[in-house]
Amino acid sequence: MDMLICPQCGATLKEGAKFCHVCGYKVPEEEQKISEPEVESKNEEPHLEEPIDVHTFTDVKPDEVFSAVKSGNIFKRAINIMFKPKKEWEIVAKETPKIPMLILGYALVFSIIPLLALIVHDSFIVYQFTFHYYFQGTIFGVFDGFMFMISAMAAIIVGAIIINALAPAFKTEKNLGKAMQLTTYSFTPMFFAAAFYLIPYMSFVANLAGLYGIFLLLIGLPIIMKTPKNTQIGYFFTSIGILFGIFFTIYWTTSAIMGLLFKAILGYSMFY
Repeated sequence: MDMLICPQCGATLKEGAKFCHVCGYKVPEEEQKISEPEVESKNEEPHLEEPIDVHTFTDVKPDEVFSAVKSGNIFKRAINIMFKPKKEWEIVAKETPKIPMLILGYALVFSIIPLLALIVHDSFIVYQFTFHYYFQGTIFGVFDGFMFMISAMAAIIVGAIIINALAPAFKTEKNLGKAMQLTTYSFTPMFFAAAFYLIPYMSFVANLAGLYGIFLLLIGLPIIMKTPKNTQIGYFFTSIGILFGIFFTIYWTTSAIMGLLFKAILGYSMFY
């Protein structure tokens, strides 16, 4: 019996499938099939870590991203990872990770939520609604939103690289794609909780969302990375420290520095 493999996300498709049930990819009729014996023989080969370069993170076509968004599958993934984490992590574990799609087709798409929320929050909610304060607030809101995006992307990418590099120390097989799945999907609550910035006096909820991201990583680590039970706790705390340490270090440090610069140049305080 032949098996059809989705060239976009690596999911195993049913024979004769026209669309991928995971990412929505339209399967061409002439798509190459891989037989079960071939798949088994490939799985028997030892995993070799591929060298990391810029193409590892950017080798994706725009239509792949648009297709993933248009199909709605990334939204289903986000909802399931937050509300049905264990079941969804098990589904993720069976997929062949595609790093560029995780970054550009998932994390970057959802990072637009905090970008827009912080612009509105700083423009209309924090500051008095006059042209002077509206203008200053918007400037900082744009900066604040982009710094959130940059910090999140850095945490997801750099965090995955470091977590993957440390895998052997915790008796875990190195697999950058799997590590990237873990860091990317664990950030989902932080992206969506940023919507609370749009509600006055509710921004603290967005700041607490990281705690749920920690819970997601706790559930996903043994499922995705296949870490042995006797090293799971150590690997978990190490991963949490790396992932959120990178994010908050970059975000808080740059915000503090730029806040002082804005205060000196524009003559107002951005701390609230």
